[in-house]
Amino acid sequence: MKMVERLLGLGSKEGDDIQVIQLTRQVNGLNAFFTLVASAGAVLVRFSIPNPAFLVGVQICAALVYMACIVLTAKGLLNVARDVSIYAFEFQMFSIILLTNAWTSGVLFVVIVYPLLAALVEVSRFRHLAISLSQVIVLFILHFAFPDLENEIKRFYSLDATATTVMTSISLFLIPFISAVVIDMFFRENMLARKKLKSLVNEITVSNRKLEIYAERLRDESLRLQAEVNIARKIQTMVLPSAEEIDRVKQLEISCTMVTADEVGGDYYDVIDIDGTITLGIGDVTGHGLSSGIIMLMAQTVIRTLAEMRVRDPAVLINTVNQVLYANIHRIKEDRNMTLALITYKDGRMVVTGQHESVIVLRQSGLFEIVDTMELGFYVGLMPDISDKVGQREIRLEKGDLVLLYSDGVTEAERPAGEQFGQERICSTLRKYSSLPTEKIIAKFMKDLYNYMGDSLIQDDISLVVIRQK
Repeated sequence: MKMVERLLGLGSKEGDDIQVIQLTRQVNGLNAFFTLVASAGAVLVRFSIPNPAFLVGVQICAALVYMACIVLTAKGLLNVARDVSIYAFEFQMFSIILLTNAWTSGVLFVVIVYPLLAALVEVSRFRHLAISLSQVIVLFILHFAFPDLENEIKRFYSLDATATTVMTSISLFLIPFISAVVIDMFFRENMLARKKLKSLVNEITVSNRKLEIYAERLRDESLRLQAEVNIARKIQTMVLPSAEEIDRVKQLEISCTMVTADEVGGDYYDVIDIDGTITLGIGDVTGHGLSSGIIMLMAQTVIRTLAEMRVRDPAVLINTVNQVLYANIHRIKEDRNMTLALITYKDGRMVVTGQHESVIVLRQSGLFEIVDTMELGFYVGLMPDISDKVGQREIRLEKGDLVLLYSDGVTEAERPAGEQFGQERICSTLRKYSSLPTEKIIAKFMKDLYNYMGDSLIQDDISLVVIRQK
């Protein structure tokens, strides 16, 4: 039984579709059955009728073809095997009909099983019905239109009445036997397919239940993560300088805004007024999202702590922030760092240190002064010590002078065509609204930026800080 199952399964692979497995088993079963019948028929003909050479030859050749079809199926050529097997059977039967008195042959009735065999191997039933009818028509024409040719064929093969009787007996047994075997194969394979389908349905049911459990867990995990993100976003918003804090700054008029690309942003800005010394900061953690927001909160905490401790030297501020962030980033195993520019201001004197985007100064006279920060520092949190890379630049502010701090989300904002907003548009937009209060400058600036972007999504966090010397 195991050998039969192995034979039927030749050419099918684990994971194949149920219909493919069923068809493979039917083709292998049919070819194995045909091989057995053809071989047995050759033996029977050899010992039961005189002059059997041609009939035995046909049967042996047919048996070899059916065995070759099993090999083709095992090699994965299922479609070729099923076509060859049924065409070979039809040719075999037609040859036997011709060899056993043609029109009067008892084997003639085997043509009625052609469509049944075609249905078994899932090829066109109408095509093979046409083949069976075509064979009958050829024999009809041969018998009634060319009787002399039919007689010549009979004389050539020299089969007597005994041989005809034997072949008729064989065909009378063969027709119901083939039909019964084919129907049995249909029934057995359909039952097997139903069992496999039922097993598959059970597996799918179990899998669906598991998926429901996993989905429920994912929902719970998603809600938990969303709650954590909401908390992080709320903390981030809470540590930003409030309007009341900014309004208490006497010497400067300051307005700020931040728009995040994700729920939690990686941009940083702050305004800290301690005993008349104002510490301004703006930075950008690589990437955005929860990790970037956490690192931004770390930076804000360190800078606020140092400001409260009356640390006034910008270089000391930057270096200390770098050391703390470097240690914490390695502790949480995040591949992050940040650009950071810190400004200390008192009595019109502004000292800039650290590497970030340029600081744009619009003088009351209408002239721009662009302070490039590339030589004033290095990425914070990337290496343990950046003291030898930190520089500073002093800026003197007069009444009415404007200072703009921004993140790269502004310069790199794109319109649908892909063109970026850029620094030139930042300057022209600042000039256009320079006469307005800083709060209105921010509002107008953001409106122009959104209009420029159109339907484009925000790809990076956007931060703006506008400062005017009173």
